[in-house]
Amino acid sequence: MDKPVIIIDDQCLICNRFIQFVIRQDKKEVFLFSAFRYFFNDTPNTVILIFQNKVYTRSAAVLKIFQLLKFPWNLFYILNIIPKFILNFFYNLFAKYRYQFFNKVESCLLIDSTLKKRILVESSNEVQEIKKRIELNKLE
Repeated sequence: MDKPVIIIDDQCLICNRFIQFVIRQDKKEVFLFSAFRYFFNDTPNTVILIFQNKVYTRSAAVLKIFQLLKFPWNLFYILNIIPKFILNFFYNLFAKYRYQFFNKVESCLLIDSTLKKRILVESSNEVQEIKKRIELNKLE
């Protein structure tokens, strides 16, 4: 799979807003999207990006997504100079309390008739392939 795939907690309001932001910036429709529920029994406290046979999580995923977006958003990738443990400390803190900062949503804001071709659902072959890749990389 050549296209980057972003996997989010589709009940998280801020996650949904982030995906809506990516969709607005992604004019060439490079990114594909999916939800944790197709991959995990429990919701991990991370966004996941699968790109070029690599699995990115936490701050690395967010920064890589920004890097793949067009100017000026790709400039955020410069934050990568901050040590990963510091970035992930703040990422983990935010992820842990995200439902207290922002409410859960009952339905996924991601689903839109114009986006259906970019959303990977449980029955798709791509989801099965990604599940194997995630298992091989054993998420933290």
